[in-house]
Amino acid sequence: MCSSCATIFTGTQDTITFETVPSGATVYLNGNPIGKTPLKKVVKRNINSVEAQVKLAGYAPQSFDLEREFNFVSIINLGDVLGWAIDVATGSIMKYSRLYYNIELEPQAGDYVRRNDTFTEEPAEPFTAPE
Repeated sequence: MCSSCATIFTGTQDTITFETVPSGATVYLNGNPIGKTPLKKVVKRNINSVEAQVKLAGYAPQSFDLEREFNFVSIINLGDVLGWAIDVATGSIMKYSRLYYNIELEPQAGDYVRRNDTFTEEPAEPFTAPE
């Protein structure tokens, strides 16, 4: 039997890549800015959902939750309550199931956007959340 198996064997963080079209958007996790796209960021695992938001001037912001799943390595804890508690406390009981996000940003209504080194006014298009 292994105490805190998911924490020991799979760690407490994952590296997630964010890209946008166009690039240069600011990425936020739970409201905190973490960098501009393209971005590869080490993100601590969490038992709670993590909201990502992507913002770039002239484009509609997009929000989505980082996709997660149960970390099956935790099952090795079996009846070890302390092991389960450690995996829950470190967030390792869950892991990010999607490690790459490519988001195409949509221009906001009436805003000027850059296309091929020129600025043009773009009409509003409906917002589509990533799947």
